[in-house]
Amino acid sequence: VSLLAILGVAAEGEKDYAAAQAAYEKILSIDCKNSFVLSDLLELGNKQRMAGQYESAEDILRTVISYAPELTRAWSLLGFVYVGQKRIDDAAQAFLKVLANDPSDKDPPVVVVGFADDYARQGQQDKARPVLAKLARDENAGSRLLAAQAYIEYKRTDKALPLLENLATDKDAGIRAATAKSYAKIGQNEKALKVLDT
Repeated sequence: VSLLAILGVAAEGEKDYAAAQAAYEKILSIDCKNSFVLSDLLELGNKQRMAGQYESAEDILRTVISYAPELTRAWSLLGFVYVGQKRIDDAAQAFLKVLANDPSDKDPPVVVVGFADDYARQGQQDKARPVLAKLARDENAGSRLLAAQAYIEYKRTDKALPLLENLATDKDAGIRAATAKSYAKIGQNEKALKVLDT
């Protein structure tokens, strides 16, 4: 295993990413939960993504996910690979997987709302609705706030109000302030002031 790791690092240093990937995958076939190798593969996949080598990046990240589907960074990077490939549906699914694995992750909800917004603007409400519904049910208050704000933008205050009511008593002052601002945006000034007073 050590020799394979050295070969992988050396190949990566020579920018022979295919050889590095092969060495790392060989290690995983022996020790499928080797966190160092999984981390090296994630970095290799990210390098390929940043270089615009999306097919290679996707292949590497799918390998990581096959060994460790709970790694939210792999799903997140895969989502950004799909963004680069303009595969919006696949990207949204990857980011939703991040939320399922780690509700505290802060970045994907913003991206997911962006996808819902793109869908809605293209007249594809059938695709926007489940994405926003997933965010609205999320444990993360920030996700629920983003969903409420998106619903307000789409003139769906019936969907936004229950979320805002839930968020009005959140322990995070930033969430409460954003909730008050959202209430004010829809003309619910008394509720906005009440949230600010808590």
